[in-house]
Amino acid sequence: MSDRLAESAGIYFRRVFEAMRTEDVEKVERSIFNMLAAKIPFFAISKESDYQKILAVAAMCTQGKYVTSMESESGNGRVDIKMVSRNPRYPHMVMELKSSKSKDPKVWRDAAEKALGQIKAKKYHHGLEGSILLYGICFGGKEAKVVMEKVNPTND
Repeated sequence: MSDRLAESAGIYFRRVFEAMRTEDVEKVERSIFNMLAAKIPFFAISKESDYQKILAVAAMCTQGKYVTSMESESGNGRVDIKMVSRNPRYPHMVMELKSSKSKDPKVWRDAAEKALGQIKAKKYHHGLEGSILLYGICFGGKEAKVVMEKVNPTND
């Protein structure tokens, strides 16, 4: 039974990161909601660190395509989640997460924009080469607002 649960959770997890890798922000939001709604009890997600742990574990389901770190020193601070691609065909991904008690998606969007600004201001993507996707994500319950920016080291 637990193998089936892990296998089905892996499908949800892979959908989130496939949408991220292909820069489909709306699909990222839908996939996050579907994953949380199907697999995560509401009481287990009350703080930003809860979402961070869930996404970091989900990132480990990328079938060896990425080396994932959480709260690692990067640039001028500590990045929430950093996924370094093992293959130049895949972009690196850097994520800063926020959570909100508000029910207003505009508040979530503003917090996601702030998270993206934090990534850039603190240069969490420093040292990465090639295509890099920066993700600011704000969670409100089981929903998320996601903003993304693609950068290359030459246009930092």
